[in-house]
Amino acid sequence: MATTIKKRKSMIDINVDVNFNDIENNLIANGYTPLQKSDSDYIFRRFCTIREFTGVLKARLIRHGAKIGCQISVVYSRSDDLVSIYIPDSNELVEFPGRQAASILWHAGVR
Repeated sequence: MATTIKKRKSMIDINVDVNFNDIENNLIANGYTPLQKSDSDYIFRRFCTIREFTGVLKARLIRHGAKIGCQISVVYSRSDDLVSIYIPDSNELVEFPGRQAASILWHAGVR
């Protein structure tokens, strides 16, 4: 299934059809922004607060210095097989291998 996204090229927005997999389409539906990494590779990023996380992941991020009101960056990259969570208040980067991606993204609100 092709998803149409806006792509900026020389200060002009153009619409481009991109074939994302089911996980990537689910990320887009949950507010993640696709950012082009190369011609055929995208990463997906979303800023959220610790209140949007649940369970063990929420506790782990608090242990890494996340505070109730701070903005946290969640990035998913299929090509790197990685979910990265950046906590700016403590300058911590927490990374999870792709095999844990479904569980991590579930705790980050992607259902």
